[in-house]
Amino acid sequence: MVLFSYVANRRIHTIDALLGGYHKYVQTDGLKGYKHLKNHIGCWVHAVRRFKQILKTNPKAENARRICKYAAKLYKIEEQERKHVLDNLITEEEFLVSRRIQAKSVIVDIKRFADSIREKYTKGSAMGKALNYLYEYWPTLTNYVDCYEASPSNNSAENAIRPFVCGRRGCLRIRSTEQMLQPSIIPSLKLLKPMGSTPMTTYGTSSNKDLCAVKQEIGMHCCLGILTVPSCRL
Repeated sequence: MVLFSYVANRRIHTIDALLGGYHKYVQTDGLKGYKHLKNHIGCWVHAVRRFKQILKTNPKAENARRICKYAAKLYKIEEQERKHVLDNLITEEEFLVSRRIQAKSVIVDIKRFADSIREKYTKGSAMGKALNYLYEYWPTLTNYVDCYEASPSNNSAENAIRPFVCGRRGCLRIRSTEQMLQPSIIPSLKLLKPMGSTPMTTYGTSSNKDLCAVKQEIGMHCCLGILTVPSCRL
């Protein structure tokens, strides 16, 4: 399930209020306000973003390239195993076992390689900052293998909400918080489908009253995807 809820700030107490009563897996981007959550799942796309930025300025940065290649293996494993479920070749339980075995092998390789090169870079260097981010979020990057609904990244949440939050014409029409979730927008969101075989219900809320009703249904699901997006400048 993906919940689209507009709030005016990113404070920890706001996040806690949003998730009040929900104690299962939560997959998010790299906002530090999520770090205190239990069953928190991070995003490998955010984890390797800094390494990819290094490669843009220095294509010969082989250590950064190697970490990106490792992460690509995690995406490939996810794609292949999800396809096996869709084709009814394996059950959800078998998917969890197979993905866990394959992904953890790659995760071990990433950690071993990162450990071997970390001392070569200062904390203030681009590579040092990229490695620090990797280590800071490491526990949340490795536990997605235990949740069927989760994947290596929260791209499904980002791709689902992108037409809503990034549309230039839509942003120009928004003049208040209440307009963030108009009835004319919500039906288009409900047509969206996630990656993989798990059905996704999409909700948009802009008030506590709406959110309370949605939370009751969220509790029946195993994973909640959250995306932090910047506010529009009006």
